[in-house]
Amino acid sequence: DLLKRIVESKPASGYERVVYAGYLENEEYLKRSEEGIPYHKEVVEWFENHCNEMGIVCNLR
Repeated sequence: DLLKRIVESKPASGYERVVYAGYLENEEYLKRSEEGIPYHKEVVEWFENHCNEMGIVCNLR
């Protein structure tokens, strides 16, 4: 109940919302659990280039 009250509190002027330690990390964990972990564009390009060189089908996008 306390954590729920904290999150539902009115934020201070200049802030969008109130959070507590670990809240944002948990949001990111839940998002990545659903959507997966995003790859950096350069990493995807590296894999695609190496797969193409070896004749391996690579569909990361």
